[in-house]
Amino acid sequence: CVRKTGADGEAGFCPEPVFAGQTLTIASANARTAVFFGRDGDGVGHVSVAMAEGGTRTLATLNPALAGLNLGTIREIPPPDGSTTEAPSWLLLPPGPAPSRGWPLVVRLYPGSVYPQTPAILRPGVLLTQLNPPVLADAGYAVLVPSLAQDAGQADLSGLADRLGVLVDRAVASGDIDASHVALMGHSYGGHAALLAATESNRFQAVVASAGLSDMATSLRDTVHSSANPADGVWISGAAGWLETGQGGLGKLPWADPAAYVAASPIYTADRIRTPVLIIQGDQDPVSAEAMFGALYRLNRDAALLTYWGEGHNLASPANIVDLHQRVIQFLDDHLKRAPAAAGMSVAAAVTPDRNSP
Repeated sequence: CVRKTGADGEAGFCPEPVFAGQTLTIASANARTAVFFGRDGDGVGHVSVAMAEGGTRTLATLNPALAGLNLGTIREIPPPDGSTTEAPSWLLLPPGPAPSRGWPLVVRLYPGSVYPQTPAILRPGVLLTQLNPPVLADAGYAVLVPSLAQDAGQADLSGLADRLGVLVDRAVASGDIDASHVALMGHSYGGHAALLAATESNRFQAVVASAGLSDMATSLRDTVHSSANPADGVWISGAAGWLETGQGGLGKLPWADPAAYVAASPIYTADRIRTPVLIIQGDQDPVSAEAMFGALYRLNRDAALLTYWGEGHNLASPANIVDLHQRVIQFLDDHLKRAPAAAGMSVAAAVTPDRNSP
């Protein structure tokens, strides 16, 4: 119930939402009006208002074009070996019957994320501007969102390809997945992780790394905004915190432990990447994703760099968001749908055995 207590006593009422599943979003200061928001199973959003004087009505219906669309099926993938401590991973299957060899698979990863319940990014109607799983599913790709637990302050991602391989194998075992056509995809820390995994394994047929750091030390680079508006503060202090005790988890700054930064930065083992890579960045993003493209270009590897001008770490322009998904799907089609099937192999067979050997 919505209540307000003041000098004039207590006021309030117990409003009812118009649609099942709506939750109270905001109430007026006098506790006489309440606004609800919720989404139905299709992802269509509903905003409604209830008033203490009586009457409830719908204010707005959001994304009505989603009504009745079949956006695929979500399948739970249990954790390895029947673990009771790890969270499950989740698989979004495209709508319609699977091809005879199964759906090509995209693994959308973000280390540190665990999903005891269905991830919001797999549900229709959720705002996700980059690498949106339902969009990929509509293009004919199954999307695996793995739970990848990570201890706080411990960002060692070595062996990530092995961990992903186990989860991919479990997704394949669930049926309808083509084990020979698998891509890695990630944004931000997920893009960084995808590049690291590509230095460890040749199992995957394509890698999409969006706004991913290739050299951890470049986090100390200032942002365009800070340079143009120094009165708003300098980004470097926040970046140092991210590197030491935040998601970077390195514990020290570069001059205190250069070897740790080299080990955590995929650019220093770029020569191990044999997988086609699409690198995506905004020109105002300080992550310097283009450094990895430069390394792969120098190595004469299959790589492409996609830069969006006027964009930061996350795209904001609707036209750019549409263009990005069109180009990502084209890249996946070229390397997963039109490419010949790779010989089936486990990650154990595909992982480079020694990071220090050619």
